[in-house]
This record gives sequence, C-alpha cells and structure tokens, in this order.
Amino acid sequence: MYGLPGVGKTSFVGTCPQEDTGIAACDHGAGSGLLPISEKSFDYIEPTNLVDLEKFTKGEVFKDKKIFVLDNLSTMARTIVKDAALAIPMSGMESRAKYGVAEKRDYMVMMEIIRRTLVNLIDCNPTKHILVMAHEKYDRPNENDAPGTESLVGPELSGQLFTAAPSMFDFVLRLRTRSLLRNPADAKSRYAQRYFQTNQEPGIIAKCRATVNKKALLDREEVFDLESGAGGFPVLLNKIIEGYQHG
Repeated sequence: MYGLPGVGKTSFVGTCPQEDTGIAACDHGAGSGLLPISEKSFDYIEPTNLVDLEKFTKGEVFKDKKIFVLDNLSTMARTIVKDAALAIPMSGMESRAKYGVAEKRDYMVMMEIIRRTLVNLIDCNPTKHILVMAHEKYDRPNENDAPGTESLVGPELSGQLFTAAPSMFDFVLRLRTRSLLRNPADAKSRYAQRYFQTNQEPGIIAKCRATVNKKALLDREEVFDLESGAGGFPVLLNKIIEGYQHG
C-alpha cells in the first residue's frame, strides 16, 4: 500500500485486529510513525539496524501473530538500509559514511538489501498476512529512457525497485483522497473521502491478483472510511474470501 504522507496508511493498519498484529515501525516521529494509532495496544518494534529487521522479517519477533506490518518501506530505505550500505568500506570513498552521501554502487547495494528484506518477509511467513506501507512517487521518463516510456505513479523506491517491489505482492493499493459534498446543494458539506485504487490504470501502479472468472474481487475503487469501517483490513479480507467462496 502506498500513498502520500498523511493520507492514512497507518490509520489503515489500525483497522487490523490488535491481538493478531505485529508491526515493524520504521517511520519518523512519535512511536516511529505510529502516533495515529497510539490509543490502540498494538505490539511493535522499532528496528535500528539490519539485524533487528531480519529478525522481524523471518518471523522471530512476533511468532504467534497472524499479520506482519512493515511501516514504512520508503523510510526504511532512507535510514536503516542507507546506513548499512554506507558502512560497507569502498576504496577511495571513505567520506561516504562521514557525510551520508550515497554513490551509485551504494544504491545498487541498497536495492539488493531491500529486495532480500521483502523476499524474507514474504517467503519466511507463508501463512501470515503481510502488509507493507510505502510513500508515493511520481516517476517521469528522462532523456535516456526508451521512446514511449510512460510516466508512472508508484511506491517511493529507487531504481528498478519502483516496479520490482510491487511485483512481489498479490495486492498493490494506492491510497488517495478527493473532495466530495455530502449535500450537493451545500458547499459547507465538503469533506475529504479516502479511497484505494486497486487495479492498473494508465500511469498508475496498482493490482489485485484475487480474481474469479477473470473478474477482480476488489472494486476498481474501494472507499476507506474509519467511521463506518468501510475499506478496513477485515472488510477487504472478508470481501476477497467471500468472493472466492461464491465464485
């Protein structure tokens, strides 16, 4: 799941059953980004290095949990993963770690660390629900790209991971907001509606692998509303399960 900062990704995590959920909180701010759900009693860790992260991804931290959440992959890449890459000695590049400036080879290392992290998380926990949050990025073609290369909106990850990371998951959801009127005749009834884009559209990275008779079990847009519970984790999960049963 990806979206702009503040759009409600962590609030979505808050719809998961608290007793079944373990969170690796890698974002910035209070509780490493978990302030929106601080009133709830979720079990979580705040990884500070790759060792902590690996224990989480291999299921060694929350062994009895059914849902593993990594929040946030984009921030994890800019902090834990970047620091690990810069700590690797490279001849003639001793100032990298001192000033925190990554070079081309560092980005290659970072991409491989992130890839292995996701592979571990998914493959080591085949009976778990895996939820990974990321920020949003608008990727525009540059002069070196092949003619006809389209602009894409997807998760904020560097290089090939921009498209490679989403390919590892069964669902890629983009969380957005739009302004609507509760009463078309009253301008003061304007509110911000949150919704997921669940299927590939021109310029948007999104997908739903859950299909019956070639029809996706999630609607092209799924409204997410904390008040009514619409679009929360249990609702989407039940919709998919019931779709398979009835199909």
